[in-house]
Amino acid sequence: KSLGGRGLGALALPVLGKAVSLSALCLALAHPLKAETMSGALSKAYRSSPELNAQRADVRATDENLPAAKGGFRPNIYSTGNWGFLNQHLSLGSASQSSQTHPGGINLVVNQNLFNGFRDLNGINRAEFQIKQSQQLLRNSEASVLSAAAAAYMKVLRDTSIVLLRTDAVEALELQLSSTQIRLDRGEVSRSEEHTSELQSRLHLV
Repeated sequence: KSLGGRGLGALALPVLGKAVSLSALCLALAHPLKAETMSGALSKAYRSSPELNAQRADVRATDENLPAAKGGFRPNIYSTGNWGFLNQHLSLGSASQSSQTHPGGINLVVNQNLFNGFRDLNGINRAEFQIKQSQQLLRNSEASVLSAAAAAYMKVLRDTSIVLLRTDAVEALELQLSSTQIRLDRGEVSRSEEHTSELQSRLHLV
């Protein structure tokens, strides 16, 4: 029977087009998930995050403050040295004498600070607190980055599941449309049933 240009064939084309689009999107999303696990995604986020790399560099720089602060307790040692050549010639009447010497010396100075008003001790305490602070900031950044990566991974997993479900629904609608078209050609389907089938198909594709 003819339905005045509003038969199920006209509806089948957009349905098939959407089915192809959904299938392509599903394959695009599902394929990376098969190759990438949750632990793998978190590991990549941990290694390649610019925020974490900058925080790690800050921790390394802060660690260098502690050896510098401890340097106040260590002695300062200075050393100087000299070396020369001395040629002497002595004459006394008919007698003469010559001598050559190499005078030299080493001077060693050691300075040890015994007390400076606890400045060095306070400097060490400050450096240790700065290191602990930078480490805590790194831990907070790690938690933030890994949490965001896990949330993004789960969103992709959720959206992929939705696409798979809608793809299955489209396949079921294709079968329903094909069956309804056959029944329509045989005269087993009324116009109201055809409109109902069309409405259900559109609702499933929303």
